[in-house]
Amino acid sequence: MPVLDRSEAGQFRSRLGEILAGTADPKTKLLLLRQLMEGVYRKLSEDSNSSFNGLFARMQYAHARLAVPADLVTQANQLRLLGNKAAHERDFLPEAASLASGVLALHKLLLWLNPDCADPAAEEYLKAQNAQ
Repeated sequence: MPVLDRSEAGQFRSRLGEILAGTADPKTKLLLLRQLMEGVYRKLSEDSNSSFNGLFARMQYAHARLAVPADLVTQANQLRLLGNKAAHERDFLPEAASLASGVLALHKLLLWLNPDCADPAAEEYLKAQNAQ
């Protein structure tokens, strides 16, 4: 059974597509990916009575509650770290591979949360970028 319903997953997938189709620079796109990921984890933790001190705590809660596979946890944390660098380091200039890696992490997470959430545009982007 999917963790996110089709409508919720579709909204996140649409936002990912908008980010990919946008003309923003890679640093800005990383920031937007991090914001999108934050929205995903906010949705995943809305059932909690706890208040969270940042994205990392929210992610830990969701990962533990949902038993997210370790490889997805690692990839999501890498995206979080890249997003933090983009937000807090003025001279950080991400490479295309870093952006592609972030897109891959979020895309895989969304697929895990709802397998019907496949996004042909994201998959095409990832294939073109040879994302890893």
